[in-house]
Amino acid sequence: MSNIQAIINKKSSNKKWWIISILIILIGIGSYFAFHTKKQKTKSYITKVVKIGDINTTVSETGNINPTDTVDIGTDISGKVMKIFVDYNSVVKKGAIIATIDDVKYKIAKNQAEANLKSTKANLNKAKINLKIAQIKLKNSKKNFQRDEQLRKATNNKTPSQKVFDNDKTIYLTSLENIKVANEEIKSSQEAIKMAQENLNLAIYNLSKTKIYSPVNGIVLNKNIEVGQTVVASFQTPTLFKIAENLTKMQLEVSIDENDIAKVKNNDIVRFSVDAYENRFFNGKISQIRLAPQNINGVVTYTAIVDVNNSNLLLKPGMSANIDIITQTLKNVKIIPRAALLYNPKKDNTIYILKNNKPIEIKVKILGFSNEKCAIKSDKIEVNQKVIIAEKK
Repeated sequence: MSNIQAIINKKSSNKKWWIISILIILIGIGSYFAFHTKKQKTKSYITKVVKIGDINTTVSETGNINPTDTVDIGTDISGKVMKIFVDYNSVVKKGAIIATIDDVKYKIAKNQAEANLKSTKANLNKAKINLKIAQIKLKNSKKNFQRDEQLRKATNNKTPSQKVFDNDKTIYLTSLENIKVANEEIKSSQEAIKMAQENLNLAIYNLSKTKIYSPVNGIVLNKNIEVGQTVVASFQTPTLFKIAENLTKMQLEVSIDENDIAKVKNNDIVRFSVDAYENRFFNGKISQIRLAPQNINGVVTYTAIVDVNNSNLLLKPGMSANIDIITQTLKNVKIIPRAALLYNPKKDNTIYILKNNKPIEIKVKILGFSNEKCAIKSDKIEVNQKVIIAEKK
């Protein structure tokens, strides 16, 4: 009897442990689903609403501001800089002397050229006198020779003697040659005068270049020389000064990526900012797109020139600018934040709207960008729908 009771007690104990085990498993499964369900229910998103409106699509680039008209002033001669009359930012007038170069050797060269010209002119006068003398001698020798011929004919070659006849003939022929020589001397002297005059003109020119003048009205941007410095003009003219004619008219030189160049055209409006003036924007217009490509480390760009009004003189030469080129105006389109396209960056042209607190994937057509805004086209998107840009942490 006791054995039967022990068996009954043992079975009852095993059944109890089975029930406890099953309860533990059920509790664990319930906790798992409860936890994950709670986690999913607490997941939330940062959203923005879809708007409708107008948007200017832009190409964003960088560039530098430079004066529209600048003049590099150099020198054609070499020598020591004696005086400088301007400095950086000096206002200069057209024709004003801005520097001088030592002129001693150029004055000497001019004096030598003048003396050489005077000498060649004297040689010409001498050659002309020699020609007149030769002409007189030719006239006399010809007269004597013709008389001899007549006498020889009349006297049957007896008078004058053969010796006298030959001598007069030689004198006559020599006089003819002397005329030719005198004419050649005149021609040579005239050529010498021409060369001497050119040498004098060059010497005068070089002497004039010892004074460096400003060719325009403007402002000195760069000064590359100092007093006492020797400038050397060889195959390339050294640049001594850079002068900007008018700082009220500036230009932006913009490097446009080859992927964007087809979107940009002449007369496109440009909006840009510079670091010197926060939250201030300036405007301009594209006046030229240069066809010559620039290839830097395999990146191909094209240079666009933007005309800028700088009448308030706020913009300085060399400033870097952040530029938006307005390439198109889209009217009455759906607008979303650009960040919405980055919520799932692995999928192109895809955004997610929030519906019943769940993200719904939608493919869209990108019409264009403007800074942080994006214009899209999709019949599945409605105005004021919430579009996901990120998950809340």
